[in-house]
Amino acid sequence: MKKRIGILFLLMMMLATFVFAAYPEDLENQELEDLQTISEENTDAGINPISLEGGEETNLNITDNDVYLCEDSVNIKEVINGNVYVIAQNATIDQAMIYGNVYIIAEKINILNAEINGSVYVIGEEIHFSGSAYDVYSCGAKIDFDTESYVLRDIRAVADTLNLKGSVFRNVYAGVNQLSVAENAIIHGTLDYSSEKEETLPEGAQIGEVKFHLTQPKESDFEDENYVLDALTVAFKTLIIGLVLIFVVTKFKNLHRTDNVGLDLLKDAGKGLAAFVVFPIVIVVLLISILGTGLGVITLFLYMVILYVSKALAAVEIANRILSKTKTENHENAKLIGVSVLVSLVVWGIGLIPTFGGLVQIIIGLIGLGVFASLILQRNKKEIQNEN
Repeated sequence: MKKRIGILFLLMMMLATFVFAAYPEDLENQELEDLQTISEENTDAGINPISLEGGEETNLNITDNDVYLCEDSVNIKEVINGNVYVIAQNATIDQAMIYGNVYIIAEKINILNAEINGSVYVIGEEIHFSGSAYDVYSCGAKIDFDTESYVLRDIRAVADTLNLKGSVFRNVYAGVNQLSVAENAIIHGTLDYSSEKEETLPEGAQIGEVKFHLTQPKESDFEDENYVLDALTVAFKTLIIGLVLIFVVTKFKNLHRTDNVGLDLLKDAGKGLAAFVVFPIVIVVLLISILGTGLGVITLFLYMVILYVSKALAAVEIANRILSKTKTENHENAKLIGVSVLVSLVVWGIGLIPTFGGLVQIIIGLIGLGVFASLILQRNKKEIQNEN
């Protein structure tokens, strides 16, 4: 779960760059001179970026705008004078020239013999890179930088398995379980990696400096201190959400509710399911529209926040309904907060039960999304009533 949260966070940060997407800044003059010298050395060794391989004419199509693609399978073979944004199951960039940045989210990603005059941001299950780019930011289960890969600045990778076979002008920063460096790999700067074990690097690999950081493996995923920390986190999150709902979102107490608590919660879960489906659709539509990209990023961020606090929202709503059934009019805010924290801890405890606990967590999360949807929609209903 923590690994998934990390990937989602990286995804959010990657998509946030849509707003500020720009072409890479120019290298300093000294770097350009050093790059030219090293490029010539690599050319003599048979290792070339695409731009140095012959300069042959091409019949590729030319696109003078940013490209947005959201399909099952994407295959790019053209010259693009702009940035590329791809969400797909399988994404391939094959013998293309891209004069901008590349952003890809896909299960399988193949960047083959492509020249990218910008940076690459990729998240996928399997990632294969054999082109050239300024910087590569990657997150995946298996990431391969082939012999033909040429990165003019840095590689930053988070992976289960990372294979380095190509050439990197500056540094490699990696967090991995398994690292493999080929005999002919070239890293002019520093190989800085974290892992549970230090790898034996081949003598033939050209690496300026190696920095290894030992990651201590956890003895158990069920250590007592983890339970305590998780429980405290759940309680604190619910406390904050409860205070916000009571003192900031004052219309929370005025939401339309009936005496049938079970039916109301079922309706909230239905609204939450609808929100869970609609939000991603709206986000994708905004991201692929030129004018809505910034709004799409903001909506994505909001969606991530709501997902994160949805169980706490549900806990406060359930606590509110419990207190309403006690026939206590205008129940005290402190009591509502206390019961909310208790409910959230009970839900967290149930979540530790295999299978059943996971199902309960999903339902509670949907109820929280439904409460959020109700908070948004209630205002519109009141305005309609006032108009009538």
